[in-house]
Amino acid sequence: IEQEYDELDMAIRLFQNTMMRARYSAVPVVTAPHALTLGGACELSLHSDKVCAAAETYIGLVELGYNKDVQTGENIAPLAFRLTDVGQWLLGLAEAPQFAETGGRLVVQPNFVVLAMEPIDDRVLIDLDRFADSTGGERVINYELTRASVYRGQRQGWHVERILQFLEQHQGIPVAANVRRSLEEWESQHQRITFRRNQLVVQFADTDTQAETRDALYSFQVRSLNAQFEVIEGQPAAQVIKALHDAGWIPLVERESPSASATALNKVIVCAEDGRVTLTQPSLNVTELGQLSQFAQQSDNDEWRITPESIRRAVAKGLTVDQILPLISELQGREVPLVLEKNIRKWSGFYGQASLQSAVLLELGTVDVLTTLMADADIGLYLAPIEGSSKPLAIVAPEHANTVRTLLIERGVQIVKGNE
Repeated sequence: IEQEYDELDMAIRLFQNTMMRARYSAVPVVTAPHALTLGGACELSLHSDKVCAAAETYIGLVELGYNKDVQTGENIAPLAFRLTDVGQWLLGLAEAPQFAETGGRLVVQPNFVVLAMEPIDDRVLIDLDRFADSTGGERVINYELTRASVYRGQRQGWHVERILQFLEQHQGIPVAANVRRSLEEWESQHQRITFRRNQLVVQFADTDTQAETRDALYSFQVRSLNAQFEVIEGQPAAQVIKALHDAGWIPLVERESPSASATALNKVIVCAEDGRVTLTQPSLNVTELGQLSQFAQQSDNDEWRITPESIRRAVAKGLTVDQILPLISELQGREVPLVLEKNIRKWSGFYGQASLQSAVLLELGTVDVLTTLMADADIGLYLAPIEGSSKPLAIVAPEHANTVRTLLIERGVQIVKGNE
């Protein structure tokens, strides 16, 4: 023994002061341990405000052996260091120890990595595969929670609350707050837009009818869309129709989606000149209702009306007047009233902007004369010919009228008095 007590004392004090500074620091202390984190590294992690541990990080304190005082029985000095059974197994120095059968099998880290610690029941791994992606591992199997993997689990019936309960049950403690918050956010965004094939849509004339048929449709998986429409999933239409018949209802069955011609024959709406829309039947089907809502708006008393706001909204969504007017004609089976058509063109901004200005109109004898004057460098720049006119006409700005008059006289043009 070199007996360098001063250096030893300095090392001990430096280590102790470092630990205390980490524990009582005025700012947050974050540690990022990895691999084997034993002894001092473990103590530093214990004193930190936040620990961001890497996957398969093993943290712990070694056990100390002491000589004991014969008389007092107190520990005198360290005699040896001994690893626990788990520590020996992790270092590959011994066989796997016997673990208790409760809790602690899964470790859910804040970085969305899930560690499955051996030994673990295969049934737990099978369930974990439903909503997490396996990234491999030996004694510790790594999984990762992603938006796609959680969506995959939701399609198999593993909603977020069930996932969280599963993880906390096998971890023994609640999952990190950021993991829970992200999973709940992913669930709220899941199925916001979904295309469903071969769904049975039931439309009701009013909310009273919807409430009265609730008992008849009780045995079906019904999902309400709004106050008039419900979707029934996974059931043939014949069974739903029979259930309504048995309850005394006679539903109108629409076999096919209505075509444009069928809609025209039905005359489902009548439009007045002031924009009021009258329905010719108690309720519209889904297609007709969607078409009507593109250019009209519904008031609080369920009345429909074509208004400047509804037309501007339709234009903002990409519809043009040449699309809106034929759509209205198809739904009511005849042309749009002339007054209403003019208003729709006005509300949509169809006419755009115009500029009204004063100008002098110059009429010449022949087209050849106009062509020659346009080629003249002195006078041609003041003339704007009217394309497509049956006569040789050109427009002259009022401020250039005297200049053009002078140039025409210089070229021998006889200007007829009163037709300037």
